[in-house]
Amino acid sequence: MDYIYVGTLEPDDDVVDAELSELKHLDVLRIRDGDVVGVLNGRGLISTCRVSRVGGRISLHTESRRVVAKPPSLTIVIGLLDNRDRWEFAVEKVTELGVTNIVPLICDRVQRRKFSRHRMNQKIVAALKQSGNAWLPRVSEPVVFSQQVDVLKSFSRVIVGDADGDAPTVFTETDNVAIVIGPEGGFSAQETNQLAQLTNTVVWRIGSNRLRSETAAISLLAAYHSHFSV
Repeated sequence: MDYIYVGTLEPDDDVVDAELSELKHLDVLRIRDGDVVGVLNGRGLISTCRVSRVGGRISLHTESRRVVAKPPSLTIVIGLLDNRDRWEFAVEKVTELGVTNIVPLICDRVQRRKFSRHRMNQKIVAALKQSGNAWLPRVSEPVVFSQQVDVLKSFSRVIVGDADGDAPTVFTETDNVAIVIGPEGGFSAQETNQLAQLTNTVVWRIGSNRLRSETAAISLLAAYHSHFSV
């Protein structure tokens, strides 16, 4: 099924009021009169709607709806990347893989400390529609590493990838989990030591090669999902 995103969608909406950009997206998808599409509101609701085209006007009529329970909290903490395209690619992929929170991290080796929230939100919504994910992840403002380390202490489990780590294994905590990814060039020695001092950290080996940040994020999330059903 193809999906569009309507953030204002509510459970009692029999006719969906979609923005013009989403209606144009139906043309891109080549959705015809009488076809069915899924409408996501990013808050767990998925409405199945019948498309009606009359005189160039498009209407979406709800035929059924379901609510997807909010998944366990899965946060990706990832160093900001200097290359905008690679950063947005990472954001898209972690959204498709079901993270609930995205925390951009400012590390010692990060050069670029700002991003276009508008562009990033566009990428996240596009990934939501591509994957059919019912929940839109929350995105925080960029956080300095030293501040985020203190926040990481409150997570039930923190996953860090490293070539010298252990093979991924199952652990008992499945809610309030964080996956931490370094920036281009990796964490500095001081940052690595700070992470090592956390008592709730597991270090997973996801390969012997040095990975780009976006590749590491995808690999760690794939390893996580292979051990835990969400």
